[in-house]
Amino acid sequence: MRFKVTANSAGDVGISKFSITVATTTATVTGLNIFAYTDSSYSTPVSGLTADGRMLSSNNTAWASSSTQLEFYAQTSAAASTTLQIPAGTTRYFEVVGSVSGATSGASITTTLLGDAAYPSLSGFDSTAALIDADTNDDVIWSPNTTGQSAVTDADWVNGFGLVGLPSGGNSVTRSAN
Repeated sequence: MRFKVTANSAGDVGISKFSITVATTTATVTGLNIFAYTDSSYSTPVSGLTADGRMLSSNNTAWASSSTQLEFYAQTSAAASTTLQIPAGTTRYFEVVGSVSGATSGASITTTLLGDAAYPSLSGFDSTAALIDADTNDDVIWSPNTTGQSAVTDADWVNGFGLVGLPSGGNSVTRSAN
């Protein structure tokens, strides 16, 4: 699956987390990860993450079934939490990648980038990334960088509810084997 996030010209946007689900027929998916790129040809990794642009520092997100929600956090190559910054007026490109085995003719894999169905149940509109992550509506965690580049511990994070182009049920892509 490929998708993109564009920050409007008003300011930078920070990304802390994306969530996906994967559903398959007669296939197994392992080593899932999300890679971030600066270009639409998916060839120049975003700096500040791992050298190859992975959201996680290792491929340790395990898929079990279509109900398994897989969460990908922005991390450095040293596995430290970070934020992926998208400068004002620019776009970052993301690719969900995994290894497929056991696929036979007619097998399919559906990957869904999840959206949030409601605002988090918090006392205010925004909070720290950890408090947003503790809510049931935590599929996307991002920051509008209201007072400058936000660290995950700053109270400047929101979920993905109401994001343009990301419905609460998510966006899906299906690939099939021939």
